[in-house]
Amino acid sequence: MDDAANAMQDSVDTADRNTKTTIRNAKESFMAEQRAWVGLGQYRIDNFNDKDPFKMSLPWVNSGKTPAVMTETGVAYSISPSRLTGPPAGHKYMFEKASAIAPAGIYVTNIANAAIPPKFAAINDGTLWLYFFGLFRYRDVHIQIVHSTTFCLYYSTMTKTMAFCDNGNDMD
Repeated sequence: MDDAANAMQDSVDTADRNTKTTIRNAKESFMAEQRAWVGLGQYRIDNFNDKDPFKMSLPWVNSGKTPAVMTETGVAYSISPSRLTGPPAGHKYMFEKASAIAPAGIYVTNIANAAIPPKFAAINDGTLWLYFFGLFRYRDVHIQIVHSTTFCLYYSTMTKTMAFCDNGNDMD
């Protein structure tokens, strides 16, 4: 009788552990499916000439099902005499707080840079290369893990707009 009772207790304990594991896995899967996903939307150059500050808008779009919270953005630029495949190695960003982004919402980072106009002609004719690169960090409301989106854009003399670099564009 004791052996039967012990076997039954072991069976109940195993079922209990399996049920808890199943519930934990379902909860983790649900949270991952519901999380915020922030990516760079349709960016645009708002001003690029030889007199006024260069201006560009970077819209951050949340395509997830929950808000992106505790957001911050770091954006930098570089002017190079040669084409780069991605952001310069080892760059450190200075982050600024950004706004929470609701599901299907947008937060726009507006860039204004007065150092670019004197180099307008060289950038426009392809003698120099203009790059903007950055990092957007955020948390989702279910899991307090920091997620990030990186980007690298360069000025294309062919299309006369910014285009994605070969490397440096990622989301997690």
